[in-house]
Amino acid sequence: MAEIDFDYSIPIGRHKIKMYKTHSFGTHIGISEVEIDVTENIPL
Repeated sequence: MAEIDFDYSIPIGRHKIKMYKTHSFGTHIGISEVEIDVTENIPL
């Protein structure tokens, strides 16, 4: 298992972020979903 950090620039506004995980042989593990509201100069 590896851990990877993703560094993205997200424009100001409301956004939905979805992530999912599967096994390499196609078995679905789960989905995570969150809505965020990005405001200028406010860290997440």
